[in-house]
This record gives sequence, structure tokens and C-alpha cells, in this order.
Amino acid sequence: KMVRDPSLHLEDLKKLWLSKPFQLGIPIIDLQHVWLVHTILILEEALADVSLDSFREDVRQAFTNALQYVSEHCALEEDLMAHFNYQGFSK
Repeated sequence: KMVRDPSLHLEDLKKLWLSKPFQLGIPIIDLQHVWLVHTILILEEALADVSLDSFREDVRQAFTNALQYVSEHCALEEDLMAHFNYQGFSK
């Protein structure tokens, strides 16, 4: 498996957090948006080196993790937006 250093993405995540492009004002959702970007960065890293013996497994695992997290995140986000009558949200 590809050895990943989580600190490699720290600066990108910090910039994202400070720029607030996905901020809804709901802390748990805002934090999940940053985590989703982190997941995408991991996927990008997995796709970057096709020469690794573990390339196929790294990509498969990255996609599996991303899709699972997106599904969970969207379900929670919709539930919270409906619960709090978030402006502009209609199920």
C-alpha cells in the first residue's frame, strides 16, 4: 500500500477552511466538507502514481472511502437542513 503522510494536505485543508467556500454555518457539516476535500486529495494522490504495485488497490480503496463518506455526509446534511428549516432547502 502507498504510504500517505496526512500532513501533506494540511496546508491545502487550512487554506480551504479559512476561505470558507463550503461553509453553511453548521459546524459539523462545515467540518465534514473539509473532510470531504481531504478525501478527494487522498484520491488524487492515489491516482498520481500509476507505477506503484498497489495502484489498483489504492484507487479502489480511495473511491470506496470517498463514496461511502459522501453518502453518509449528504444524508446527514439533508436531515439537518430539513430539521433546522435551512433557507432554500426543500426535500
